[in-house]
Amino acid sequence: MKKHIIICIALVGVFALTSCTNTRLVTSKKTFDKTIEEVKSDLVKQGYAPSGSSTDTKNNVYVEGTSYSRYTGYGSKMANDFVTTDTYRFSSDDGSTMQFSVSYKAKNNGNLIYVTEVATSGCETSNAKQYESLCGSSSPVKKIDRMPQDASFEETDVMRTTLAVTFGSVLAGVLIGLMML
Repeated sequence: MKKHIIICIALVGVFALTSCTNTRLVTSKKTFDKTIEEVKSDLVKQGYAPSGSSTDTKNNVYVEGTSYSRYTGYGSKMANDFVTTDTYRFSSDDGSTMQFSVSYKAKNNGNLIYVTEVATSGCETSNAKQYESLCGSSSPVKKIDRMPQDASFEETDVMRTTLAVTFGSVLAGVLIGLMML
């Protein structure tokens, strides 16, 4: 009988100490930068030389959570959501211009710098006849939308971990209560 109780307590202990994690696939900043350089190189091969670039980072503040206290009323937990947009401009010898923009969220997880939600957010050309080759579905710019997710990291799933610990604690309490009988 004591052997069964020890095994049950050990199982509950292991279960209670288990944390639940998810593997998150992302694109490394190194791959992102390499892809941008490839796009620039491809545009140079089509006769467009870089003529400038700009970066704009916007902070979209949002409500992450709310709380209520009968003494102070409602409260809000605010969070920041930084979105960066890089714009690259090019010109050709005949005076034609083109530009494209890329929006993304740059993040850092310890030693891994990565980007999420990467998308071309605009592509323009002054020569309408060249739009398809510069901005269309088979253009160099579309490489950005097809970047591989070449990095990963483990992130804790708070809900699953909380449920595991709660369920394990309740089960341990029940087993201890049954042992007392």
